[in-house]
Amino acid sequence: MASSRSTPSTTPAHRVLDVLKLFLLALAVYWISALIVQRKLIFPSSMVVVRTDHSSALEQGVESHWLETEQGRTEYWLKLAPGADAKNPAGIVVFAHVNAELIDDLWWALDVMTDLGYSIATCDFRGYGRSEGSPSEEHIVADFKAMLRSLMK
Repeated sequence: MASSRSTPSTTPAHRVLDVLKLFLLALAVYWISALIVQRKLIFPSSMVVVRTDHSSALEQGVESHWLETEQGRTEYWLKLAPGADAKNPAGIVVFAHVNAELIDDLWWALDVMTDLGYSIATCDFRGYGRSEGSPSEEHIVADFKAMLRSLMK
């Protein structure tokens, strides 16, 4: 007499559970991957070029200033409108660059705003350009607030 081995039958409910488990596993892998790479997508530091020479900007009336942070120094630039000074201030535009860009790349904005009669201020993100530290949303907000406080003095 031959022995027959019985194989467990797969019911539709088991198949649905298996598919659901597979879906949840794939979703978990997706979420974990997104959390890991999100910072790299938002702050692509591998694309950022560090620049040390900004003498041409200084020759064109740009003032380089530094903010002290817990991670080191962060640079910001101020270019005053023609004729603007402490006694005759002009409106000021605060300008933020985008990812993989530096304040050094903002010549067009500096010149356009000052030609229109506005002063302009811009701050590099931590870890960008000559600034020290690492970028994050919290650091960018804190640095721009510190720059504004510095400009109000």
